[in-house]
Amino acid sequence: MGLIVSRSYFSMISYVLLILMVNSFSFARAGLGTSYDYSSTSTRSVVKDYDPDSSLNLRSYDELKLEIRDNLLKVGVFANAKKKIVIYVWDFNNKSGYRVGASKIKDDISTILLETGKFRLVEDVVVEMALKEMNLSSTGFIDQNDIKEFGKRLGVEYILYGSINNNPLAGGEPNISLVLKLIEIETTQVIWSYEIGMNRKDFKTSLDAVIDEAIYKNPNSLLSSWKSINEEAISSYGKGIKSISVFFINTGMGIDDTAAVDKMTSALVQANIPGVRVVDRANLSRIIDQISKEGYKESVFFATRKEFGKFYSVDAFLYGVLVKDEKTGRTELNLKLAMVESATIDWARKFQAYMTSAERESIGKMQQKEFSEGVSKTVSATVGAVGEVLGFILSAPGIGVRLGGGWLGGFTTPGMTSKSLYNNYELFENATQILSFNFSIDFLRLRIWEGTFIETGFKLWFGSYTPLDDSSKEVKLTSASFNGRLLYTAIRYAEPSFFLRVSIFPLIEGLSIISSKVSYQYDYIYKISDTIETKVPNGVVFSPWNWPIEFEFGVSVDDAPPYISFILGFWDPGDYMNNISDLEWEFGINIVIPILWWHPMSFLYDKYLTSY
Repeated sequence: MGLIVSRSYFSMISYVLLILMVNSFSFARAGLGTSYDYSSTSTRSVVKDYDPDSSLNLRSYDELKLEIRDNLLKVGVFANAKKKIVIYVWDFNNKSGYRVGASKIKDDISTILLETGKFRLVEDVVVEMALKEMNLSSTGFIDQNDIKEFGKRLGVEYILYGSINNNPLAGGEPNISLVLKLIEIETTQVIWSYEIGMNRKDFKTSLDAVIDEAIYKNPNSLLSSWKSINEEAISSYGKGIKSISVFFINTGMGIDDTAAVDKMTSALVQANIPGVRVVDRANLSRIIDQISKEGYKESVFFATRKEFGKFYSVDAFLYGVLVKDEKTGRTELNLKLAMVESATIDWARKFQAYMTSAERESIGKMQQKEFSEGVSKTVSATVGAVGEVLGFILSAPGIGVRLGGGWLGGFTTPGMTSKSLYNNYELFENATQILSFNFSIDFLRLRIWEGTFIETGFKLWFGSYTPLDDSSKEVKLTSASFNGRLLYTAIRYAEPSFFLRVSIFPLIEGLSIISSKVSYQYDYIYKISDTIETKVPNGVVFSPWNWPIEFEFGVSVDDAPPYISFILGFWDPGDYMNNISDLEWEFGINIVIPILWWHPMSFLYDKYLTSY
């Protein structure tokens, strides 16, 4: 912080007395290291801003303060000063939306000014007391008409103040800058202004470019046109323009209007229009209040400009509309000037500017980031997909035991019950199949997806017919049995509450067999008997279209094994035994219990691993 105006003994006594006189006031907001938020003109609330936001990647404070010092000391009144200049560094108005260490920047600037040996600084506590005496403690930045009295009370010759703005680049990248301004108390004129990038040196965008074009760079700029503007004013109103300020800049979405006014005020100072005093709108509290209530209306401006102009001793106001095309980066500014005495617009021009190097760099970084993120996502998705596939493939095979058993009217050999095999005698006319049992065991399965599996196992079954004891029949059945052992491949979809399975039984020699044995008696006097045994496939090659197929549907009671299943099977033997049988079928009820399933590589992909 700065030092008290005078270090002399009597000055010290006077300040002690001053403090004693105002000891009834609250000093909660005063003191070393305190900063104030001037985003509202009606509130001066305390904000401690010493710790910057780490995400901003700010330039070093040493670099910032040295750049500010070197440019401030170039001001003519400072460079040529014969005695120490009394200055006060006002708290910076942080409108950026980020913590940037505004209080530290103020303290550092105060320190480097003292280190030059050219300045004496007024302390914050003294300023706070003076503002309270002037009944200004509840206002924001000091009003234009109060500056001279403020300076006289404290012996201040200059006030250094400023605002911190964020003019975002592509993709919302922060672009923080500090606009510094120096007011000469005697003339209430902004005599120096400088803008410095806080998180990047190259901070200027098309907003800065179009304002610079409008104020002093373009051949049709305000500076280039000033001679004719001033001559017209003298001709029309009998006096030239001695002071100028920015009334408002109506901006489009994404552009801070107060930042635009700050930048234009700074550009006016840098233009150094001969004989013209630049008045900062930040010091014109009545205008700020009106804009906050009425908005940016040209009709309101023309209705009040004369009143405000006379109140603040401003001869002419700048105002206009600034818009930016986000797609092309082109920024347009329609800038107008009106004297306070005029009922018309006295000067107007349209200016435009395109993306600056900072914006192109930002867009390039954003595109590079989007490309990198896209590549990263693609690679990640590809690696993830490959990992999923490999994990699925490697972990899909499983071994284990799944048992099923129960009553089954199973497949017999083709035509076992047909009278064609027994000299047209109806041996099975009154026979019933009571004893019938099947047993199946799964021992290998391959997971296809989630609860869908391809399974392999063996099915065993046997059964017999019980003949009716009928002594009156000439030929009668004495015994009939059948059995089978079939390898099967099945596809099964399983949930905890049910499963559905379709099985195919390949009739391949050596792996599968269906056999039957029928004995009958055809001479009731001599009791002559005969036995016919049949085996399938027994050297016969069956087409896959003629393999048995079986459908099984199982349900559980408590959404968990065991299951009760219902079986229905069909078999078309085809040309076997001269079409003696067109269709064989089976029907049964089973209890199915999964004993154990183990997928050796399940640790690679157990997302859909099930035990049922």
